[in-house]
Amino acid sequence: MNISLVGGMVRLDLFTLSPTEKDKKGAPAPTFSQQVLMPPSGFMQAFNGMSRLIQQL
Repeated sequence: MNISLVGGMVRLDLFTLSPTEKDKKGAPAPTFSQQVLMPPSGFMQAFNGMSRLIQQL
């Protein structure tokens, strides 16, 4: 996953591991899958929710 701030929006680039493409070490290569855009306030809400979940693990 790649996270960046572009034009005032938080962008999450999501990847999957390719069943056919390999990296230099022979492992499945990450392939761009989807993109999620959200305002910083939405990102902070999601982050806080994930932080609470992590504390429960």
